[in-house]
Amino acid sequence: EQSLATSRALLSKWKGHPTITIAISAHAPYSCSADLLQKSKSLADEFGVIYNIHVAETKKEVEMMLEQKGMTPVEYLESLGVLGDNVVAAHCVHLSDEDIQILANHHVGVAHNPECNMKLASGVAPIPELIKAGVDVGLGTDGVASNNDLDMFDEMNTAAILHKLSKNDPTVMDAKAVIRAATINGAKVLGMDKEIGSLETGKKADFIVLDMQKPHAQPVYNIYSQIVYSLNGSDVETVV
Repeated sequence: EQSLATSRALLSKWKGHPTITIAISAHAPYSCSADLLQKSKSLADEFGVIYNIHVAETKKEVEMMLEQKGMTPVEYLESLGVLGDNVVAAHCVHLSDEDIQILANHHVGVAHNPECNMKLASGVAPIPELIKAGVDVGLGTDGVASNNDLDMFDEMNTAAILHKLSKNDPTVMDAKAVIRAATINGAKVLGMDKEIGSLETGKKADFIVLDMQKPHAQPVYNIYSQIVYSLNGSDVETVV
């Protein structure tokens, strides 16, 4: 109750701020009570903000939910009525085909954190399958405890090569698809694609300038491949 009250006060203070975006986060289906999951989602709905939650990150979590609730984490969240287009489901590593369809049906966005999932040996999320099902997938890092450098360029590179290896297919998650996940699709997941995520008339001038004069940045044959496979965070020269 104290956390909900604190969250309400923070939402009231920062909702609508031009540069600070606030959201509600419940940790996970296995660590929060049904009552807390529903009340926190109601609070997010009331203020029209994102509801962020870890979902199916580990195999153990899924097994625990099946044993305790007789449902997968995704099915359990659906049964509680907390899935919707303002939900950001982090990780989503261990999903059934039915889970993927449920996420698509409820327009839930997914935050893909490949380096964290590798470091903790959580597994490989079915990102190509999610995208094929029409789920918006954005790229994230998770926190410093499970991903030390928080370098989005590293994350793009890892997302590209991890799924090629996992699927034994070098055409899966090509560089352009990965950059979309890091930009416009990430904005869609956050419900902010009308403001950021691409350079278009009427949107905010939210962009980075890259230094392409270093040896590892040349020659350039394909700018998408160059960004994903060759560049890193230290190549960012300016942020606007």
